[in-house]
Amino acid sequence: MKPDFSCSVETTSCRDSSSSEPKPKITNDSPKTVCTASSGRIWMNTLGRSDSVAFLVEETEERMFSDPFFLGMLAAIGPLLAEAGLGLVMMSGRPGPEEMRAYRHLVESHRGEGVLLARTRRQDPRITYLLERKIPFVAHGRTETRRAYAHLDLDGETAFRLAAERLISFGHRRIGLINAVPDYMFALHRAAGWRRAPG
Repeated sequence: MKPDFSCSVETTSCRDSSSSEPKPKITNDSPKTVCTASSGRIWMNTLGRSDSVAFLVEETEERMFSDPFFLGMLAAIGPLLAEAGLGLVMMSGRPGPEEMRAYRHLVESHRGEGVLLARTRRQDPRITYLLERKIPFVAHGRTETRRAYAHLDLDGETAFRLAAERLISFGHRRIGLINAVPDYMFALHRAAGWRRAPG
């Protein structure tokens, strides 16, 4: 069956910015490129395929298509999944009850072989739910849970400490931090790095 590219796409993803691998080039044509990459190797559908991985996100289309980070990560993930014979199903929901309903629907309707999730929170009910249901998943980010789960993350604490130290080296002394809401784990790490900077 020909892949269906007619659905809307919302996504977030990850890539280690310190990696030596080539980064996807982001241009004004990237949204179109994402939907047609590799002759249809990225499947964006709502057909309930069992040979798919689900990506549930909270971003809006406007955010995705204006941020090179999200586009680059989606462009990187699609071909890798395709090599494993898997499609990519996009779903979204606002944090809270709506989001958890989406996760329950995904699991109970067997719509995917696994789940990708991002923007982890300090106390993340998504991860708790997937662990309890024994659903395979990989998270971009850490949480405060002590339970083991597959994840990857950037060292936001070190990055923001180094950024603050660089400003200090230029003679700045009153350095503020514009951060995400503290519910997100990456916001906690960034604030910790900012506070660790001397001065």
